[in-house]
Amino acid sequence: MLQHKALFLHGIGQEYIQGKMEIYMPGPGEILVKIRVATLNPMEWKIQKYEFDFIKFPIIAELDVAGDVIKIG
Repeated sequence: MLQHKALFLHGIGQEYIQGKMEIYMPGPGEILVKIRVATLNPMEWKIQKYEFDFIKFPIIAELDVAGDVIKIG
């Protein structure tokens, strides 16, 4: 099983925690990206601080990334 690093947020007011998760192969209409750079953007800081009805925890920080497409589903 291939894994990669990820930042997880388990609830409002909690800290982002680095962990690992399985790499899934892309299905139809999806791509797999080897991420070269990732940042937390203002929305991810707001999700950490404020309650939004549409957010279901835990979440993975993934809004701002750049990298190379390595597989197309």
